[in-house]
Amino acid sequence: MTMASRDTLRSPIYVEHVTGYDDPGVYEAKRKRLEDVGFVRLEGVGAAGKRVEIFRHPGALFARGELAGTRDGDAIASWAMRSVQPGIVECAGQRWGLGPG
Repeated sequence: MTMASRDTLRSPIYVEHVTGYDDPGVYEAKRKRLEDVGFVRLEGVGAAGKRVEIFRHPGALFARGELAGTRDGDAIASWAMRSVQPGIVECAGQRWGLGPG
């Protein structure tokens, strides 16, 4: 396994701004679909008092549901782009480990 393929197995994928709030049924369907394949929903209240939400998928090693067995982070990102649009999908492909001094 090359370094690049290991990185794609563990690179997190983030989804923000899932639309459908005007129709709770549409939003709930998108949310459930994301959670069914391994995305975790993180929610909070921003400084302006607005609700903030982001979905995080830890990488292909943790794919489940219809993505179970996927070993390609790009495939998960493509699935997310097709499944939640409109919205924002971010794939974190670079990571630095910082040791002491």
